[in-house]
Amino acid sequence: MKMQKPIASLQFITGDIPGFSHAEQVERACSAGVKWIQLRMKGAAETEFEDTAQEVKKICQKHDVVFVVNDNVNVALKVQADGVHLGKGDLLPSKARHLLEPNVIIGGTANTLSDMLWCTEEGCDYIGVGPYRYTDTKKSLAPIVGRCGLTELIEAYSVKAASPVPVIAIGGVTSEDVSELIQSGYHGVAVSGAIAKALNPATAATKLLQMFPSTGGDSGGSHPNLKNLSDTHKPPRRNIIPYDPRLKERARNLRNNSTLSEILLWQNLKGKQMKGFDFDRQRPIDNYIVDFYCKDLMLALEIDGSSHDNKFLYDARRQQKLESLGVRFLRFTDLEVKKNLRSVLRTIENWIEETELVPYGHHGPSPKSSSRGLKNEE
Repeated sequence: MKMQKPIASLQFITGDIPGFSHAEQVERACSAGVKWIQLRMKGAAETEFEDTAQEVKKICQKHDVVFVVNDNVNVALKVQADGVHLGKGDLLPSKARHLLEPNVIIGGTANTLSDMLWCTEEGCDYIGVGPYRYTDTKKSLAPIVGRCGLTELIEAYSVKAASPVPVIAIGGVTSEDVSELIQSGYHGVAVSGAIAKALNPATAATKLLQMFPSTGGDSGGSHPNLKNLSDTHKPPRRNIIPYDPRLKERARNLRNNSTLSEILLWQNLKGKQMKGFDFDRQRPIDNYIVDFYCKDLMLALEIDGSSHDNKFLYDARRQQKLESLGVRFLRFTDLEVKKNLRSVLRTIENWIEETELVPYGHHGPSPKSSSRGLKNEE
């Protein structure tokens, strides 16, 4: 009988994203709690692929994350990756199995029921089925399967396959699709742009991970590279980050000219209302200013309005620099704060509860938040 290998429910696939290397994408995804990385470098030279794979493997090892190489068995062998994902035009899974160690994971790509059954017979440990919808992260896109098509495929596969393996939905999947796909019988999802192209990849990854409440995106198995996500979610305590003193005047001006959404959120943060934690508004950190910041949590809260529409690369680079200093981010849109303030506050509360921290100098249970009695909510 074939040994069932643990397969993560949330898988991140790197892509060619302007301004961000594959290694940078992997670091951001791993820091957010993703536990399965697939390195995809279509058209890259073998040496470039291998060099990047070595770099990515070190990042994955640092975060205890499963590392899978896309398409290239030779690279997977050279860097001793945890697995390899093979497309229809790649080496046969059965032949790859003869070259790889028994514990190495092999995934296959499918677009039809016959593809799925073939992957199972070839000995794949999991199957990626799609694309769910159009996606520009893959150049040679197979025919779109769609929601109904994916539902029909998983139902037919569960009946036809003698020994079914976990099936992952791929191609244009977003957080809004996850619940329905899981209910249909899919083991999980593989995403690329949903995280890599998000204004805040960490928040996007967290949102996706929360779609898997029982496992947090992990498989629940015993693979040595799968561990509790809470270890990566806890920020350091009370780390004071210096800032450019020239920012003080600008921060003061920003406070005096707050937007409505900033005022609404501040009314529910000030005076340690958020579970006893002290937040500052328009807080200088390093060479930047964030909308709201808690030193105890090292948590920055950002409200993105229309002024952020053309600042994607700047905001992403700014956040990346501050994250490298230990700062964590939660981002909300201007409309979210104005129209759904209760949900915004609950998201912040949940984040604090998951860190299992209490206010600096406080030795009892975390104080209750006041979100039931919202102030100035529209």
